[in-house]
Amino acid sequence: MICRPDRRGRAVLIPLLLLVAACDEQDQAHSALDQSKTAIARGDGVGAEALLHGMLEHNSSVEDVAAYLGEAALLQGDLAKARRWLGPGEFARDTAGLGFLLLGKLELRVGNLPAAGQAFDRALRVTPESPELWVQIGRLRYRGGEHLQAIEAAERATRFGPEDPAALHFRGQLAREAQGHGAALGLFAKALETSPEKVDLLTDLAASLGDAGRANQSLQYIRRIAEISPEAPQIHYLQAVIAARASRNALARTLLQRAGEGEQGRPAALVLSAVLDLEANNYASAAQTLARVHDRQPDNPKVKHLLARALLHSGAEREVIVRFAEEASGPAASPYLKTAVARAYEVLDDREAAAPLLDGATKASRLTLLPLPSATPPEALRAENGQGGHIARDRIRYYLHRGQTSEAVNHAKNFAEAFPGSADARSLLGDTLLVQGDSENAFDAYRSTARVRTSWLLMKRMMAAHLALGNRNRVDALLRDYLLGGSRNAEASVLYSRALAGRG
Repeated sequence: MICRPDRRGRAVLIPLLLLVAACDEQDQAHSALDQSKTAIARGDGVGAEALLHGMLEHNSSVEDVAAYLGEAALLQGDLAKARRWLGPGEFARDTAGLGFLLLGKLELRVGNLPAAGQAFDRALRVTPESPELWVQIGRLRYRGGEHLQAIEAAERATRFGPEDPAALHFRGQLAREAQGHGAALGLFAKALETSPEKVDLLTDLAASLGDAGRANQSLQYIRRIAEISPEAPQIHYLQAVIAARASRNALARTLLQRAGEGEQGRPAALVLSAVLDLEANNYASAAQTLARVHDRQPDNPKVKHLLARALLHSGAEREVIVRFAEEASGPAASPYLKTAVARAYEVLDDREAAAPLLDGATKASRLTLLPLPSATPPEALRAENGQGGHIARDRIRYYLHRGQTSEAVNHAKNFAEAFPGSADARSLLGDTLLVQGDSENAFDAYRSTARVRTSWLLMKRMMAAHLALGNRNRVDALLRDYLLGGSRNAEASVLYSRALAGRG
């Protein structure tokens, strides 16, 4: 029949050929889409983009590929290109959930939190049980100060996707903040089972292993990152940290210099650079770098101690006194800071000023807590009507420093009620209650904070609350759990060793 040259035969043959051709084009489109998804999964935004543009050239609609093109652009860090594809919000029905999820991620990247929330709301209407969507909602809430709500979002993400790598990764990040590196490692490793080439996951795992003192394992994962993505921004920084911990300072410096400008400008990288300068006796350079970090983080005790050391060794004794003498004279100052200021006075032959500081350094209580001064001038606090975090913190410090505890407690309660999910607000409330003498409620406020993040400063305040309540055994338990979480804090180790010695 097909070979017969009559009109009817040809009429049958031509539609069959068109149908076959159409099926071939459809198969090719599906194949290209699958390949682009694979490229995106391994982080290859450039390769995915090329495949997707090929689909557009073969008659695929923009709505079919807009979400994937936006994701490929995000992988390349090209936010303008990503907005071109995601901004209009025009996606095919089966990609709308992904498209609005990615639009929300884009808005998060540029810091437009309200727009991110709107995009995630639209994604929720399409894919309400998407684990990755709930992860991004959690990240949005965390950045917006809704820390406890972020934990709830993370729990929902793992409920919808118990094996989902993004959900496990986010849970691991939250666990690291709240319970220490040890609690995060298992979650990161489990996420890696289903997503073995996810660079940001590998980076977090490598960093946590390094901070937990497991340098060899950390290096193994860093090498995997280098194989998968040689230009990953944190590779050189992580290697520099490990080299510095092994006292290979020249190698650490070389690796740090290879890190990108973005990595080199981070406070942690600046501190590492300063430590390397200290080890190389470049004290003036170290002091200059540490002064920049201290201006940004005035309450960071490690930076404060390093800066005092660098200034002393660089011959800037007068600057040590100007910066730290007032704080060192208080009972809450660390023995190190008292000693550093005393040494500065001694160099200037002012032994009368040095003597009480040296005497105080031998008697300083590690758990002495006193209010910090406000960083905002009182007249600015009176003029400022906002309830922003920094203003609320400095207003509360101002009242505590003046002994107006009731006013401080009232402001802290109002702030905590206005931001009920904020760990920072709960921490401020705990501080005011502790000063007021309400140690039990102070500890409850601190415990809410510890669900979100745990630091040594928070631990000391929780321990002070327990001591005020007469709970010595609970203090020891807090120290033990803090150290078991992977902390390598020397002060905590000393205090716990004393507790063990006291029990024989």
